[in-house]
Amino acid sequence: MREAPPDLGDADVVTLLRDAWGLPAISAEHLPWGFGAWHWRATEAGGRRWFVTADRLWRPGRQDQLEATYGAARELFDRGLAFVVPTVPTTAGALTRHLGGYALSVTEWLEGDRPTGALTGLAAEQTMTALAALHSEQPPSGIGVWDHALPDRADLEGLAVTSEQEWSGGPLGAEARAQVRAHLPEIPVWIARYDTRVTVALGTRAGWVATHGEPGLHNQIVTAQGRRWVDWESLRVAPRERDLTDLARTAGQIPGDVVADPELLEMFDLRWRLDEIAAFSAWLRGPHTGTESDRVALAGLLEELTRPDWLQFAGDP
Repeated sequence: MREAPPDLGDADVVTLLRDAWGLPAISAEHLPWGFGAWHWRATEAGGRRWFVTADRLWRPGRQDQLEATYGAARELFDRGLAFVVPTVPTTAGALTRHLGGYALSVTEWLEGDRPTGALTGLAAEQTMTALAALHSEQPPSGIGVWDHALPDRADLEGLAVTSEQEWSGGPLGAEARAQVRAHLPEIPVWIARYDTRVTVALGTRAGWVATHGEPGLHNQIVTAQGRRWVDWESLRVAPRERDLTDLARTAGQIPGDVVADPELLEMFDLRWRLDEIAAFSAWLRGPHTGTESDRVALAGLLEELTRPDWLQFAGDP
């Protein structure tokens, strides 16, 4: 998130690192990176640094899910997938620690470049090489299975009603509401197309593999030892197309001789779009003050409402 959480300060992070991880951190600096979680750079007196993440515990069982998922990612690293950046265990052996309404986790601080731009060329080839290695691994113990159900289906299907009233929770509500209302006819079409593609996906269950979930450049760091991948909390057993949609969209094609089902590529594109519309519309019809995170939410909502449909193959209904 772009802003630090109001109920979790830098000093809280330093204290927890000392008490739970045994790390002699003397400072922690909030980093305005990403969206959906909060991050800090913690520094020891000798200069060694650590990357700290706080995930909001927004539902029961969330911390247990994070523990299992980070454990599965660490198992992949231990098997030899060197591009995995594993979570560092506490002195008690856990991979997260509860603090207030958050689960905190720690990884090593990586010296390198955060790539930008499109996932094309050499970056696409190297990404596909890593994905091929990940997808060929036996899914590790503790890994979850991708849930095809739309978590916010009721909110999406109810937007026609919830957008009848003014969205007066903050300065960006009116624009968000106007954009949602302008695109109301498309939303049930996207939901129906997603449901049709899910039927296809469920018929391929025997071939599902371990997937990262968001293997784009925003989750890669280019180091002297090669590309490293972060943010493994989305690791799930799923159709391999879950990791290939970004490549197919931005590179124009998937590098190598990889065979991907175009219906499933579109399904994951639709899932991303629908999840983002639901999350951002709920955010902006609620209380907000116009922060940078609020503006990111509005930009994300507009992007998903207005970008072209996938439609990659002939004969689509």
